[in-house]
Amino acid sequence: PVLISGSDSVISWKVNTDRNILYSLRVEYYSGSFDYSDKTVAGKEEVLTSKGAAAERYILIDGQVPYKEARSIEFDLIWQDVYTVVDEDGHPILSDGKKQTYTTSDDEFLDYIRDPRNHTVDGDVVFVRDVNGNELKPDKAIVESWIVKDVYDSTGYHSEPLSFYFESGEHTISLQAVREPLAIKSITLVPQVNVPTYEEYLAANPGEDYTGDACIKIQAENPVYTSGNTIYALNDRSSSYSEPQDAALIRLNEIGGDKWQYVGQWIEWEVTVPEDGYYSIIPRSQQNWYSGMYVSRKLYINGELPFREAANLRFNYSSEWQTEALNNGGDEPFKFYFKADEPTLIRLEVVLGDMAEVLSTVEASLSKINAYYRKILMITGPDADEYRDYGFDKLIPDVVSGLGEQA
Repeated sequence: PVLISGSDSVISWKVNTDRNILYSLRVEYYSGSFDYSDKTVAGKEEVLTSKGAAAERYILIDGQVPYKEARSIEFDLIWQDVYTVVDEDGHPILSDGKKQTYTTSDDEFLDYIRDPRNHTVDGDVVFVRDVNGNELKPDKAIVESWIVKDVYDSTGYHSEPLSFYFESGEHTISLQAVREPLAIKSITLVPQVNVPTYEEYLAANPGEDYTGDACIKIQAENPVYTSGNTIYALNDRSSSYSEPQDAALIRLNEIGGDKWQYVGQWIEWEVTVPEDGYYSIIPRSQQNWYSGMYVSRKLYINGELPFREAANLRFNYSSEWQTEALNNGGDEPFKFYFKADEPTLIRLEVVLGDMAEVLSTVEASLSKINAYYRKILMITGPDADEYRDYGFDKLIPDVVSGLGEQA
């Protein structure tokens, strides 16, 4: 059974707990477009249409929003590229006068990225080229599938799933719509999970470092999935080492940039390794958007966070392209355990990292200062008299001391 809720709905469930406990919420929902019509209680026909945008909901426990982060929970969609079958010159191959297409979920694409030759300059042409020979980015389509996702803070200030406190007894969990219809298959209360540290991860996966001479390279402009239709392959001419490269024509040879900078956005690639063991992940990347700062990404392997430190990987500012193994700013780069001949999904998601605490503190401070400012306006009005002593220390001593604390 599936529950479909509209863009102005409130749906509730009753749950019973036998003890006082903190739970996270895990929701199984549909990533895809849908049209659904049904009769209302009044006998009128109601049509629910998904518009291809992320749904947003409030979470209420016993009719109340427990904290501000629960006011904006987003249920993202999964997107994939739609490629056109092309010849060696990048021209579409027609069948009965029509273009043939395939997605990144199809065998045609998976076979392409699993061939090591296609991650070199001698690889097959995969992008359509215009009459001038410039490569064109593929179209995007929503992946029609069910997603199981823990509920997170959409602002990114908290990197772990949101927790909700339940005392022993019966409670009501409600989802109040903010925008977009949503199809839900299940909601599960999940105890807090203790993610292992890097040292615990190494101990739990006994194995040797990969010592072979094969370098497993994947071209980043060929992801399997993305979190949005605005993340797509781009052209870079700042370095002759970017593959593929052409001095005059557009070649799609990178992904991300300013299209991949907001909390929660992610890109996912597939990789297959030849032997069981530990591997370093060394992206060739350039972070030249935030001068003097680093940005952070969270790594998932097959949908799981391998260890805590992987939730805060750093990419430092540089005007040049960098090739550094994934790390969190420490002296030693991380290594990751992979099993041979098993296609593995690697996802990098935008997070605030160590900046989350700083930004959260600044936001809280600004909120208090604005509240103090409103209290001052209640006394002075919008046009304060600069020659008058309003006696703030007597009228609003809490504001005077509060401003001193925030300073």
